[in-house]
Amino acid sequence: MMALVMGSIAIVFAQIGAWLVLPFSGAEWLLFVYCLRSSVKSSSVCEVITITDSLVRVEKGRNKPEQSWRFQRAWVALDLIRSARRGHPSSLQLRLHGKCVEIGGFLVEDERKTLARELRNWLDTR
Repeated sequence: MMALVMGSIAIVFAQIGAWLVLPFSGAEWLLFVYCLRSSVKSSSVCEVITITDSLVRVEKGRNKPEQSWRFQRAWVALDLIRSARRGHPSSLQLRLHGKCVEIGGFLVEDERKTLARELRNWLDTR
C-alpha cells in the first residue's frame, strides 16, 4: 500500500513535468523495502530459556535454535550489569565457570530488569 502511494505521487509529479522525481521515488522505494526487510529479520530473533531441576538451557536463533548453552542450575549466576556509559543499555548475563551468555539483548531496559527479576525468582525456587 505504501509503495502504491509513493509510486502514485511520483507519477503525478512526472506528469506535471517534474520527471526528476521518478529516480528519487525509486530510491525511496528501495530504501523502504530495505528497512522493511531489516525490521522483519530483526523481529524473528528469539531466545528460549528453559529451567529444569538441574539445568538452565539458553537457545538463540532466528525462527529456530541456532546456538545453545547449558548451565548447571545449582551453580549458574545471573548478573545484570549496568553500562559504564550513561544512556547505554545494561547487559543481562548467565555465567558459569568462565562461560557466559548474554540474554535479552533485544529488550528495552525495563523489560530486561523485569526478566532479571523473574529469572532470579525461578533460579532461587527449588
